[in-house]
Parts: sequence; structure tokens; C-alpha cells
Amino acid sequence: MGIPVVATNTGGIPDLVEDGRTACSCLRSHPAELARAVMRMLSEPLLRDRCITQGKGKASEYDGTRMIAQTEAAYRRC
Repeated sequence: MGIPVVATNTGGIPDLVEDGRTACSCLRSHPAELARAVMRMLSEPLLRDRCITQGKGKASEYDGTRMIAQTEAAYRRC
């Protein structure tokens, strides 16, 4: 979508984002750290652009059609 992401490291999110590459991440339940991550994303245009570009690439790995095809292929191999 072209939106820079700031996320907390909880649940499956660490599997999806890489801090400083596809998003800015921080620990959950740390509001000050979350605020710093948001301010970093807002104040660093190069970081923001990199995260948008790399994030789009990472998100494309989770395309529903592609994931279904890969799952079907895995079942066929079994």
C-alpha cells in the first residue's frame, strides 16, 4: 500500500517485519519506545522510503493466491 509501518514485537509480527528494513519495530507495552519509533519513521525520509519499498516486497510474499498454490504444491509432494 506504500504506507510505512511501525509495529510492536509481539505475536507473529517479528516474522513479518525487520527493524530498519521493512518497518520500525519496538517492544510492546513500551509507549515511549513506540513514540520514538514513530518519530524516527516521520523524521528519516531515507528510512521511510526503504521501509516502504522493502515492506512491499515482503508483503508480496504473503499474497493469498501464491500461498494457496504453495500449500497445494506441498500437499502434492506429500
